Amino acid sequence: MMMMMMMMMMIKKEEEEGEEEEEEEEEEEEEEEEEEEEEEEEEEDQRNTFYVIYQHHHHYQFYSKSAILALIVRVHPRFSVIALDYRFLTRTHPISPSSKGSDLCYIERILD
Repeated sequence: MMMMMMMMMMIKKEEEEGEEEEEEEEEEEEEEEEEEEEEEEEEEDQRNTFYVIYQHHHHYQFYSKSAILALIVRVHPRFSVIALDYRFLTRTHPISPSSKGSDLCYIERILD
């Protein structure tokens, strides 16, 4: 009789451990799904983001992010301004220079 009770307790303990493992697996799957959704939303935001290119605040031209991605030199950490080499930019996506000053153009993110 005592042996039977011990066996039943062991079986019950194993069942509880199995349930805990299943719950942990479900939680991990939910977290992974949430992360994937966030990544997809972020990618969608990047595809829909447009930038304005200007030199000396005069000549404006709009390009999608994919059109200028290869031209990026650096990102300004505070203002989210991206500086480009103007000469390289004019070779690939011609725009009229507004003056003969700087050879840098700036791309500023347009926020919705």
